Amino acid sequence: MFYALGYGMRGVVRLYNPGTFWGDMITDAVMFIGVFLLGWDSTLVLIGGHGNLRTMALGSLSRGKIINLSHQHIAGEHMAISVGGVNVGFTGELDDGFERGFGSLFARRYLPDVIEGKSQSGDVEIERFKGKTFRVFSAVYDHLGRDEYKIESSLPSAYGNEAPVFFVLQAAARSGAKMGRIFVTDSVGVVANTGRAVLFIGYPHTGKSTMSVLALANGLPVLSTENTIVEVRGGKLYIVGGTDVLVYDPRVEGIYDVRIPYDEKTKSGYRIKDLRGGKERKSLLRKGVEIEMIVLLHSAFNCMEASFSRIMGRKVRKTLWYFSTALMKGLDYYEPMPLHVPMNEEISENLRKFLETASSSYSEKMFEAFGNHRTVFERVMEIMESED
Repeated sequence: MFYALGYGMRGVVRLYNPGTFWGDMITDAVMFIGVFLLGWDSTLVLIGGHGNLRTMALGSLSRGKIINLSHQHIAGEHMAISVGGVNVGFTGELDDGFERGFGSLFARRYLPDVIEGKSQSGDVEIERFKGKTFRVFSAVYDHLGRDEYKIESSLPSAYGNEAPVFFVLQAAARSGAKMGRIFVTDSVGVVANTGRAVLFIGYPHTGKSTMSVLALANGLPVLSTENTIVEVRGGKLYIVGGTDVLVYDPRVEGIYDVRIPYDEKTKSGYRIKDLRGGKERKSLLRKGVEIEMIVLLHSAFNCMEASFSRIMGRKVRKTLWYFSTALMKGLDYYEPMPLHVPMNEEISENLRKFLETASSSYSEKMFEAFGNHRTVFERVMEIMESED
């Protein structure tokens, strides 16, 4: 059967062509119509066929781009990584090592527990086409149990093309929620001397990284540095994963007289500490660490003391709703715009269990903390030990 199909989505014309005479003719017609409708800055994706001269000529005349893929390329090698226990598979144009970019220090600052994934079909499948800009031009949810995306992107990089990292984070957060693995944003997990964990949550620049530094300086394991994976087990919340790259303000060293070895610096001079190799951390996360206390931080260097206020009832659910859904909803912004992803019944049920467990088990153990970082940290550790 001779066929060609063209359709536009976010300025992309995608053409399927079997390479026959009539297929070439129909493809040309659809392509001309699509480009004139969408504009000369469109991207053309030609899949299959021979890529005839008229198609190539039109691509050279436009200011847009042609992506010419053969049927062999479509069936190319499948690469995979695991992000927070979610298997993310990659196909498409991967000859430049695209998937390896998600293992960089920058990417791992936001992506939890990035390791090599399973080679078979993933929980999330991403087909990548090379391009100078980033965009998602196809998203299919819950198809045969997985989410499928088609993207155009250059290599992921800090200060350059950061969008793919936050896109993969959003995709993994949605898929994780289906499994009951809740991606909690803006959070750090610290294990106290009691063997149980305190989960610090807070908006940017409220002291989470400083809590991690103080914990490390006191010989306490840090389970997560930016995003934390939480599961419901037996009426309690457990930390089972998290980001392993800590970026912190060097002022903490002088103000609180602490020193921890660091690996690199950012362009702004912030310290970078890689926690990936820690054997104790890996062992703890394999088993999962029960959360004993949740603290919503409001701390700063210029404060002197600390004060605590209990969070109870509906406010527990209201507060944790934001932190447990923000990544999935794309509130961690990326260009040109985060996806608006749907919630299915599995996600809704797992979020309900998470919030109900938090409300019933932590209404007496969730606090807002205001004040000096060190004073807040010391008070939290005292409360943890007194309730042991």
